[in-house]
Amino acid sequence: MFPYWNFSPTIEYPLSGDVKQDIETSWFARMQGNPELEYKIITEVWSYGDQLGALTDVLLELCAQDGVTQTKAIKKLKEKVGQMEDTKLAARQQLRERAEKALKLLKDIDAEAHAQVLNAAKKDDA
Repeated sequence: MFPYWNFSPTIEYPLSGDVKQDIETSWFARMQGNPELEYKIITEVWSYGDQLGALTDVLLELCAQDGVTQTKAIKKLKEKVGQMEDTKLAARQQLRERAEKALKLLKDIDAEAHAQVLNAAKKDDA
């Protein structure tokens, strides 16, 4: 007997399936100036995220000065920065939990390898 689901067609219209795209930073580097230099800067010196983070920090410091009216835009920026920090904290917590589970599993399966990993971590901390 043949299972019927092997013969049922799957129809996917354009853009109806999984849409996934990696964003290559070299594409942005070709927008202005020297492409090789721009690519080197954003990959080795200062990423876009680091640049935006520094600008955001400066802007928030200026907004914190006396006499600056707290506009909707400033409040929204502060809210978004708070959301980013919450997201980073949650990601760190998830990573920690995954690492703890992986170490426990490694200890259960291979105690010697577990000890080696812990020793290597201690050396890295020193």
